[in-house]
Amino acid sequence: MSQKIYKPFVFLNFCFVFLLWVAGCSDGSGDREVVVEPPVNIEFNYQAKGQLVSFSATPSRLENGVTLEWDLGDGHRDTGFKIVHYYSEPGTYTVRATLTDVQMRRTFQEQSLAIEALPGCDYEWNPIGRSFPENATHASSPLGHVMVASHGRLLFSENGFEWCEVSTRRGEGFRDVLWDGRRFVALSNGNFFSGNPIEVHWYSRLATSPDGQNWSWQTGPNAQMYFLASNGDQVFAVGSLPSAQSTDPYTVYQLTAAGEWLPVFETSHHELTDLVWTGTNFFLFGRSEEQPQIGVPDTLWTSSDGAEWMLQNGADIDGSKMAASGSALVRVSNRFDRSQDGITWSPVDVALPEPMVNIAWGGSRFVAHGRTFAMTSQDGLQWSSAALPIELNDSHFELTWDGTIWLVTGEKGPVLWSSQGLDWRTIGSVEATDDQRNWTQALATEKGFITCGNRQTEGGVLAGSYVRESLDGITWEETSVHPEVAVYAIAQTPSGLLAGGANVNAPDFSGRLFLKTANGWQLQLNSRWPITHLTQLGPISLAFDDEGQSFRAEDAVSWYQAAKLPRVKRLQVAGGWFWAITQDGSLFRSLNANDWEALVLPAELGKLSAITLKGDQWLLLANEGATSQTVLATSENLQDWSFTLLNFATQYTQLAADGEAFYAMGSFLTQQEATHHDLPHAALVTSKDGVSWRPMNIPFFVPGEMRFGNLGGLLISEDQVFLKLNP
Repeated sequence: MSQKIYKPFVFLNFCFVFLLWVAGCSDGSGDREVVVEPPVNIEFNYQAKGQLVSFSATPSRLENGVTLEWDLGDGHRDTGFKIVHYYSEPGTYTVRATLTDVQMRRTFQEQSLAIEALPGCDYEWNPIGRSFPENATHASSPLGHVMVASHGRLLFSENGFEWCEVSTRRGEGFRDVLWDGRRFVALSNGNFFSGNPIEVHWYSRLATSPDGQNWSWQTGPNAQMYFLASNGDQVFAVGSLPSAQSTDPYTVYQLTAAGEWLPVFETSHHELTDLVWTGTNFFLFGRSEEQPQIGVPDTLWTSSDGAEWMLQNGADIDGSKMAASGSALVRVSNRFDRSQDGITWSPVDVALPEPMVNIAWGGSRFVAHGRTFAMTSQDGLQWSSAALPIELNDSHFELTWDGTIWLVTGEKGPVLWSSQGLDWRTIGSVEATDDQRNWTQALATEKGFITCGNRQTEGGVLAGSYVRESLDGITWEETSVHPEVAVYAIAQTPSGLLAGGANVNAPDFSGRLFLKTANGWQLQLNSRWPITHLTQLGPISLAFDDEGQSFRAEDAVSWYQAAKLPRVKRLQVAGGWFWAITQDGSLFRSLNANDWEALVLPAELGKLSAITLKGDQWLLLANEGATSQTVLATSENLQDWSFTLLNFATQYTQLAADGEAFYAMGSFLTQQEATHHDLPHAALVTSKDGVSWRPMNIPFFVPGEMRFGNLGGLLISEDQVFLKLNP
């Protein structure tokens, strides 16, 4: 609405009045009317998915030259009428949107936002830091994101930042997942062995979910499946029956309304490498037997409905990543190419700062990214670029749009997000990964947690050993033990940390024992065989080598050779005793690490694997016979025993106790048994009395070690994923 400003004035003379009349500035009333537009006002709304917030501002009228600046209340600023921001912490934030019009007049709106975290995952053991699966693939939708991994993990996130495990298909591996406009669809493979001679049997499963959290499963083809595609109405999958025969056919399957898999296309002379829906047609890429480069396509079939397929002879194929906008196709590698039909392509006249590794369409634009740069375009012809905040070093990345943000995920989870395709930001703390790190042992002490392990080169050569220490399981300090020594065991002593292992460059692979002092790691002991076990009880330090020879010290410095036992499998302290479980399942104990007593175990136990103590109750764990069934024995005096069978289709090998409960951890029995998903697979179970056991809700199966200390429990996997059970 216009605002009228009236100002009185005096007729000075006839000429002045005449000039005003000529200029049209007088209405004869004696007042002059000047029309002035009021400032442009602003209102903004927001929508939150946990700590990810979308802001949208609307001006009172459209006007060129108007700018909008945001103060987001946490020290960050942004510009634009639509922005997305992630708050690193929940809390109350005052957000101000300031609009500046063409006359440099400013108006603002201010709101107080209460930002709440999304509900936590329903875990009894919670991940510490980032714990995404390796070799993962993901799909995005307006409802959220789904990530699946090759070893059976399935995760969901509403906003792309906070993720929860919703399913684990043990014994299976996910290959692909997509959003078809109505539901998420995930594809997994599994196999088992049978017969004499042994044969491999492949099977597949299809999982669907309307929301990414509640999933239904159905049987797929008896084949190894590779990838999915959908036109919104129908789902197609590509698979084969791998064997030594190079002529085994690849098949395209259609999922019917009745839930059956119908073969619609087959080829015996091509490896099918990808299936893509472009918005108007399916593109099926293949590699012929004459193509020398593995995985690089040289053949293209197209189909409008997925049922009838046409070979496109002479099609321009180079295996680049491709995206479709509905009016054009764009593919990218070392350059951008554009096409109307996907058969004939023309290069786009634009210089790339580097080769692009991904391209996708969403939010009315193409977005592509390389290792250090991202590029966007609305038509595939005119492109803008911006640098990424980090260098992407994984070998595989995926790029998706969920309607609010772009998400880039690598081999170990999400790494970058953006609202416009150029304003990229990191997700959490992105750390450089060391894929050749080999973790060997964990330890819980009164001060925190300790792990040790070794590094290898790509050729498998030792590149040094390390010990990592943490007060909280989140922040770690790392030191190098010795460049030529592989470390297998650690122990905390009053004099400092002990680390035992072997000199891998010595001809005899002889053992080494180090003590961490103020001057670093100091060599304390050379042994004939690698040092594989360490522990501490009071002032006594105890080490065993790989052949069962023990070494003892009371100051962790003056070591001497002590008793010899059969080869030791597990060494621990409980109830004021040293305990040694040998490779043959025998149990020994000692008060002084010099004199050892062999205990007579109940015949019902079988081969002993672990022992622990809670209060005055002892618990022993063994695996019995060819079926590897887990047997537990409880006793208060180590003479009178009660026995329990653990029947969770799992072979348990570890025991622990924290004063409140017992815990047992293991892995499923065999690959064939792992395919029976009606069995209650449980990698971690707990019991108050050692008799009645229940599975614990953990986010994923973690082969590794349990440790308990003053900070609670810690579960460490082979790839150093940490789960913490709070005290």
